Amino acid sequence: MKSKLLTISLITLLACSNIFAKSISFSFENDVFDKLAKPHSDDDYSNGVRLEYLMDNDFGFAIGQSMYTPSDLTIKENQPGTRQYAGYLYLEENYRRTDTEVCAIQVGFIGKNSLAKETQKTIHKWINSRDPQGWSNQIEGHGIELQAYYKWMYHLIKSDFFYLCPAMTLSGGMVDAMATPGIFGYFCFNHVPSYRTGLPVTEIRGLDKNFTSWIPSVYLFIGAECDCVAYNYFLDAHESDVDKEYFVGEFSTGIGFQLKNVFTKFTYIVKTKEYEEQKHPANFGALTIGYTF
Repeated sequence: MKSKLLTISLITLLACSNIFAKSISFSFENDVFDKLAKPHSDDDYSNGVRLEYLMDNDFGFAIGQSMYTPSDLTIKENQPGTRQYAGYLYLEENYRRTDTEVCAIQVGFIGKNSLAKETQKTIHKWINSRDPQGWSNQIEGHGIELQAYYKWMYHLIKSDFFYLCPAMTLSGGMVDAMATPGIFGYFCFNHVPSYRTGLPVTEIRGLDKNFTSWIPSVYLFIGAECDCVAYNYFLDAHESDVDKEYFVGEFSTGIGFQLKNVFTKFTYIVKTKEYEEQKHPANFGALTIGYTF
């Protein structure tokens, strides 16, 4: 009950802060976007949601939840050699140090206080899907999780229609410890988003306020990253018996656009195996919808 009240309080606090916001966005990641290829799949990285506010002073606040499940949701017992049930609920404060850098600190919960069990059971009931049976075996955390991130991009090539951007992400804390080099290409059509709040900053945080045309500003993007993993609690916890991979590739492609003050982005991600026993790569989609004030 305490964790639920805390979650409600955090959401209310963030909602009240929108009068100071530069932009607000909601992101939804789920393997439901890959159901055409795997119609009965719900394994590995199953779902992620994130609500974020970017303030006028370049500080941002977010609340998010991620969950992981094994492939067979009908089994109540622990399933050795596969991904264990796990959830992560966090509150984040981030700061855009420059136009191509962002630093972030997260405070969160892993285990029962992540509310992942309640979230998945509720959503599956709404959509008349399988009721997950094994959450009693979920990975428990340390109590309160602390995590820090730093992400940097560099404009290797920059023109009116194309950006090529090497990137580096560093993360460390109680959830994971890894370095992730990558490279991204952006192809812009009709209108180049503003440098300050648009492409190709570390993340899409709302586009050009002066863009008032009813013709959408469209961009395509493609990227590749490699997670160099020293530690991943969801795979290294004592409840997990799988053999973690130390190098994990991630390939993404997608499309985004802005129409007036509304912006959206869809990304399709293919991630190589995160542990040796994993049967196939994790494929999932990510949808972001936002509004610039």
